[in-house]
Amino acid sequence: MAGNRTIFAAGDVKWNEGQIRILLSGPGGETSQEIQRRARAVQKRAQYRAPVRTGELKHSISVNTRYPAEGAVAEITASAPHAMFVEFGRREVDLRGSKKYLHWTDPAPTFTQQADAVPGVYFMRDALDAAGDG
Repeated sequence: MAGNRTIFAAGDVKWNEGQIRILLSGPGGETSQEIQRRARAVQKRAQYRAPVRTGELKHSISVNTRYPAEGAVAEITASAPHAMFVEFGRREVDLRGSKKYLHWTDPAPTFTQQADAVPGVYFMRDALDAAGDG
């Protein structure tokens, strides 16, 4: 229910529910600004922690802030095609005995039927964990 309401405390206190929603949910509100500030800090930490070969992964890390009725929401994403494999790693792949091949083009075109496991780097997780420390 929108509008002014009165509560009873040490005296009569009136508040405007619409203005409180703007404070909490709106793009210019203090809470929204704090969410954006923290999201940008996580983004910078993730970019710093991301391994760099070409810079594509680092530059793909972005912040998108939305303002649903419940309050501001910030999403930090890495959109490079290989971001998930860098974050979480990859299991060993062995396609020997089949007609299938792995193929990639960095730094040169490569075809293989076997690839070792690669551990995850966890640049996004670590950046978010570090945000809780500061």
